[in-house]
Amino acid sequence: MTGADPLAELLGQRGFVPLGGLSNRVFLHRARGEVLKLAVSEDPIPFPYRIAGFRACREASDLYALKGLMPEVLEVGEDFARAGYPYLRERFIPGRVLTAAYLDNPALWERRLPDEIVRIYRALLASPPRDLATFWDERIEALDELRRSPHFSRFGDFHAACRDGVLSLRERRPTGYRLHGDLQFGNLIATGDGGSDARVMLLDWELTAVLPLALEFAHFYAFLHDPVPQVEDHLKQEYARIRPLRRLWAALAPRLRSEFGLRGDDLRDAILVHRIGWIFSLDRALRAGRDDDAAYWERKLRQVVNGESFRLLPLPE
Repeated sequence: MTGADPLAELLGQRGFVPLGGLSNRVFLHRARGEVLKLAVSEDPIPFPYRIAGFRACREASDLYALKGLMPEVLEVGEDFARAGYPYLRERFIPGRVLTAAYLDNPALWERRLPDEIVRIYRALLASPPRDLATFWDERIEALDELRRSPHFSRFGDFHAACRDGVLSLRERRPTGYRLHGDLQFGNLIATGDGGSDARVMLLDWELTAVLPLALEFAHFYAFLHDPVPQVEDHLKQEYARIRPLRRLWAALAPRLRSEFGLRGDDLRDAILVHRIGWIFSLDRALRAGRDDDAAYWERKLRQVVNGESFRLLPLPE
């Protein structure tokens, strides 16, 4: 087969047009109204984990698609059209990704989005809660692995704070729900033309897992606080136009407590749990001798541990 993109040619013959994608290649079949995702990138995540993510999407779809919370997953497989790639097929949802919708009308979405998020998560929490013992054990195991680093003394105080956060939240929140796992603007779609009557839906469920609700909103807090580090490199320029979303958080935060019982200490501990990955990033930078990178992650961690980060977007009382 000739051409600069043989895969696009192959799928073009089947009626698919490319939509982009990084962790997956994404294509649209307009006539059939469906989206195809193929795990074909150079992403280092091994294929068994990628197909597992697709299968988890299907589990979430069985729970939530008929409730209008996500697109219906039609099929998951390991080899689309004998091209050798794991794949997921789902219904196409016309609309606008919330990044673009927000940039067009920030005031509208600072007013509308808290209502939509509350509606979505009320519905997600209507499913039966599940035990989180394995989830918490895995976080403790990850932290124990960090103790073996030759640079542990450099980040021991961060490690202790994150471990305390895990233990505290595990005691208060022993159960969780099948949640999205990557709540941010790029995974929210405003249906239709994205106007004032648009409903919001969650897209891209590959990171879905049984999670504590506090951790879902810790991820969203990280996005609202500083969107750019939370997205892939090819999106950073677009997201740089979104400043820390103080007004949106100010409207949402008290509702997290009134609607879902999430207190400030729940979110503080969940944010620490969310930052365990930052300690791994710091450790990798130290091992590689990348002093500038190490200083960056050390500064970011210290801002969380000493509470400085929470001054910009205060946690609910």
